[in-house]
Amino acid sequence: GRLSRHGLVSYASSLDTVGILGPSSGCVATALGQLVSHESETINETTTNPQFRDSNQYMQVGENLSNDLFVQQDAKEKDTSELLSPIIIGIPEAFSVEECPDLIRSSWARAAEVLEAKGASIRTISSSTISPAVLQSSLAAYYVLVSAEASSNLARYDGFKYGIHKDEQSSLETLDEWEASTSSYSLLEHQFAKTRSLGFGPEVVRRILCGTAVLSSDRFHTYYEAAAKIRALLTQQFHECLDDECDILLVPTAISFPPKLDISMTDSAVDIFANDVMTVPASLAGLPAVSVPSQATKDDGEAFTPAVQLIGSRMSEALLLEVASILEKDLEL
Repeated sequence: GRLSRHGLVSYASSLDTVGILGPSSGCVATALGQLVSHESETINETTTNPQFRDSNQYMQVGENLSNDLFVQQDAKEKDTSELLSPIIIGIPEAFSVEECPDLIRSSWARAAEVLEAKGASIRTISSSTISPAVLQSSLAAYYVLVSAEASSNLARYDGFKYGIHKDEQSSLETLDEWEASTSSYSLLEHQFAKTRSLGFGPEVVRRILCGTAVLSSDRFHTYYEAAAKIRALLTQQFHECLDDECDILLVPTAISFPPKLDISMTDSAVDIFANDVMTVPASLAGLPAVSVPSQATKDDGEAFTPAVQLIGSRMSEALLLEVASILEKDLEL
């Protein structure tokens, strides 16, 4: 994407990025322009291409989407059938998984119809271009890589320079606990363990332990190295697809309905993680993406918003936001 991770708290450094949540594509484009402008003033650019240094392009997109596109599209006499010509929208077969409910599939198909009606060409991306096997493996690869990087990055939170700082009384209590314990840990290691136990929640601890395990000498090649290879292959497939076959990929954002608030994390953790199979490929490949919700109703009459996402090539945020604005308008949001 366009924004660097400069200034972010380190979690998984190769995947950390800045995301913008907004009520419309116009608002997101304006916010992106402001962030790009600030970044250009404070750090060196990651690219020498002048067009990516200019934050005005995103500000202009935001202004156009807010003041021009939405207003003019309301006019019935305005012809919008060629707005997206000659953009090619790719529909990857690999993302059509069995677990995806029919209601989400229909929302996906409807989004493709809207874009086609606006002049875009719809092209099916075969499984030979983006492999279903690689796509399904990407979820496991993502969590291996994320946990490994988190384990390394979060090691700095030891309670001394980073993390929870204890007062003198707490330090004395720690000393007493260490003297009374039969553990082989040193006082310093005991302090580390207590600080990290208090400061990290259960999910963070789970990922640190997982990351430490996959980085161990006897598991590194089996897990971490294999995950890195899957990431490289997935990145290659996505880049070749966007370079040779289409301009933007259209896929669902999630493959299940939103969970209830009263369902505990432990009861649905596996399902929640599996839901990421639609979003992690863009993160692994380092590509910008935007999620656009639509409106639908389940068979039981309950309303929900099955979102679709647009994935573009690197530095294509302006194009993605323009296409997203047309999509969100015609999905009646």
